[in-house]
Amino acid sequence: MSKDRHSSESSSASQRRSRPNATAAAVEKNAISPTVSSIRAGQAALTLGMRGEAVAHIQRLLKLGAEERYTGTTIEAVKAFQTRERLPVNGVVNQLTLKKLERHAATTRAALARAPATQARPAVPARSPSTAPAKFSVSIDLPEAGIGDQFIPLPEGKDWRDSKVGIELEIESSDSSFQADHAEVQVIHNTVIILRQSVGFKTPGTYIWEWDGYDANGVLDTRRLIEKGVSIKFVVRKGSVTHEALLEPDNEYEEVDWVDVVVDLRARQVEVFVYVDLQNESSLPTVKFNHLAGLVQQGISKYWSRQITVGKDTFQVKTTVVQREDDSEDLDLYVETGSDYARSHNSGIIDGSIFYNEGYFSNAADADADFKLTAAHEFGHAILTASGGKKLSWGHKGSTNPILQSAYPTTPTYPTAGEIDLMKYYNGSEPPDVYVRTIAAEEDVKRLIGLVEVDFDE
Repeated sequence: MSKDRHSSESSSASQRRSRPNATAAAVEKNAISPTVSSIRAGQAALTLGMRGEAVAHIQRLLKLGAEERYTGTTIEAVKAFQTRERLPVNGVVNQLTLKKLERHAATTRAALARAPATQARPAVPARSPSTAPAKFSVSIDLPEAGIGDQFIPLPEGKDWRDSKVGIELEIESSDSSFQADHAEVQVIHNTVIILRQSVGFKTPGTYIWEWDGYDANGVLDTRRLIEKGVSIKFVVRKGSVTHEALLEPDNEYEEVDWVDVVVDLRARQVEVFVYVDLQNESSLPTVKFNHLAGLVQQGISKYWSRQITVGKDTFQVKTTVVQREDDSEDLDLYVETGSDYARSHNSGIIDGSIFYNEGYFSNAADADADFKLTAAHEFGHAILTASGGKKLSWGHKGSTNPILQSAYPTTPTYPTAGEIDLMKYYNGSEPPDVYVRTIAAEEDVKRLIGLVEVDFDE
């Protein structure tokens, strides 16, 4: 009897707060503004009360009216931006804040240059207040040529927050000197506001607001993004008048619809939900089939859960299997009662087939352990195929001939210590602790997470 398990077939604001009795003269004394280049180089920062070229530069980036000093509206707009970008919210423009402001402004200009949208008009110094209600309108839409229209929880080689969608916001008014008192964007899920951000878009014009998909608690849930209950609201207030505009997108998965991801940045946790449709191809009694289905779920969860590192942060990934018929990865379950070891496969061309080798093993515990590992491996072929194509999958990440399904002579033997890659073949015999040390490689778990792509559409 021979055993060959795997086959793909195929297979200074803070300083001032600490000194509440600081006088205007003290602020004036420290109001020498650094140059833009010195901030870019990390040699200086823009703080409360400063004035000069850097102040004007920040106001241009945020499309604000001119203020002589770095105070008031400008600082509030910077704080709003820092909140959105998950930077320290202190109103200080240091090297990182300036870099992100300039990048945001550059991408917005690029998007507006491609889209037939009204360009933001320069602010005009405000006239004396009027008792008449302000006349203005607001709108919200997806740009015809936006900076992004897709969420990917973990873009390849990037950070969690590097994938963003662009939302087009517009304020119109016959009064060219119009400036709102307050503007904000709300993200709503089933009537509950999950994110509220103040924005510096207060004068007539068209703007691009970027969202990375995370709520106020630092959680991105792709299941929530797909639901019809998600909407985005633009709220602008002037005096007693408030206008709102609502966008209700019709989102969908780009390609793979059998994976969802919940990323919790604060807890450093990632929950991955994979959807499978397990079929009883051996006409097994319900109790027996349910036992095998449970083993499949346990195996995928065990071998596809691990720690991963993204940037400088470590996250614990937990994978959970959910049985459902639609929008799922189809896997057929069989029982082999003969003494020969039946090979499982998942080519990506027909449904995957997983064999429970009841007759090969002398006891049920060994058969169960083998079946769980085999199920995790065959499910992994769906991940490799979707992320890297059939050559990556059928060739077991370069360890086998993709057609012959046999290890190359140069393929290494099983490692004597450390992890055993779930998706690779090895030369030689399996070590006795194969079920303990085998696990999906970190790169493959990242591939799994990266399969989730949510298209933002109307």
